[in-house]
Amino acid sequence: MLLESSDYDKVIEHLKSYYPNIEIKEIIQDTKSDISLYYNKKQFFLDLLPIIISFIIFIFGIIFKRNLHNTYFSIGEYIVFGIAYFLSG
Repeated sequence: MLLESSDYDKVIEHLKSYYPNIEIKEIIQDTKSDISLYYNKKQFFLDLLPIIISFIIFIFGIIFKRNLHNTYFSIGEYIVFGIAYFLSG
């Protein structure tokens, strides 16, 4: 369990009053948190990338829907909207 408090000593005393055999370890944060924050922002963008691409393909399909519908068995429409559907997850 991670506790963040401005009055750390009171929290320790309170915990020890309820759980006398508790072992408390202090975790010192270092500069790795900055790296993980960058990784999380990068990962967030990479997670959104397929949704953004599917949105662009969907808009393309809406704009050219009549042309895509006039293809043989409307296969163009199925391909464009199918790709957008599967990319969006």
